[in-house]
Amino acid sequence: MQMYEDELFGTLSTTPSPEGSNMLRASLFTLIVIAQDQERIAHAQNLVHLIAQKYPCKIIFIAIDSETKESFLRRQCSHRCITEGKTSITCDLLMIETSVEEIHKVPFLIIPELSSDQPVFLLVAHEPEEIPLVNILEPYVGRVVFEAPRVNNIGAFAASILALPHRAKYVDLNWAKTKPWRESLSRVFSTSEKLLHLNMSNRIDIRYSKNTDVSFERVSDAQALLLQAWLSSRLNWILVSIDEQKDHIHIKYTKDNKPFSVVLFPTDNNIMEEGSITSIEIAGENEVHYLLSYEQDDRHIAVHASTHDRCEMPYTLFVGSFQKGRALASEIFQQAMSEQYLPSLKVLSSTAWQKKRASI
Repeated sequence: MQMYEDELFGTLSTTPSPEGSNMLRASLFTLIVIAQDQERIAHAQNLVHLIAQKYPCKIIFIAIDSETKESFLRRQCSHRCITEGKTSITCDLLMIETSVEEIHKVPFLIIPELSSDQPVFLLVAHEPEEIPLVNILEPYVGRVVFEAPRVNNIGAFAASILALPHRAKYVDLNWAKTKPWRESLSRVFSTSEKLLHLNMSNRIDIRYSKNTDVSFERVSDAQALLLQAWLSSRLNWILVSIDEQKDHIHIKYTKDNKPFSVVLFPTDNNIMEEGSITSIEIAGENEVHYLLSYEQDDRHIAVHASTHDRCEMPYTLFVGSFQKGRALASEIFQQAMSEQYLPSLKVLSSTAWQKKRASI
């Protein structure tokens, strides 16, 4: 299995610090990371590098190769430099590479590395139930952060999270990444007049980013699904039908006998990472129209609003970067679980969502 740890974690510190500079070892907490297969391993390494730059920590990275026919278990300890300058900060890194057959031995390598004096977090680059190792390590950690790629059965996924015995420990990274949109929508529709506009809507388009070389059947749409479920739970929509086509998902709802639609579809975007929501467009009666979108960078959402007799001056909401900034790391490690997450999952756990999707 080809690894890219040097590029993603920094360079191995094998030589003394240059004259006039200091090398500091720092560890605010221990971060255990589990990722399986090359694509998710590379994604997890990028995420860990981002986290370590904001919050230096001891990293225990478990890379599982499910495709190899070889049975192996390898471990390597090193120190990684995560900052540059006169004062460089290094983190301890324990890299464990294993085949599926040897996973049962991994806890014996990890548990002795944990300290009761330091918080421990677990980051999983998959649905939690896909990795049995999560259940073994869960009693030793204070929080389990997971980021599922494209989910094959939305309803089953939501039901499995709701059924977790210690679900208050679990943090859905895709849900955390929708925070800028949940806050922006709450700010835009904060008055009774604006909320009336939202209730008068007959169509909401939610666009999310995808790479040009990724097919619709493989792009992650978890953030878009969670956001529309959040809207449904907050506005008391009643689900009528779900129609998943080759390039979009069309969801029909009703409220007070008034039908309207939510459409989720991917779009090419060079600002946001794949799967991130890029814009929300709301259209309704009396030519009500709202467009919220990332236009210049990933820290500001532009808002355009108009009706049949009024066109408001566009304005911008600062939301902070959930791709490169401190906002995301703070959300997943310091904030309590959102009270609105579980109601959103209950929307997605309904019978209509309990079906397998197109092959991925």
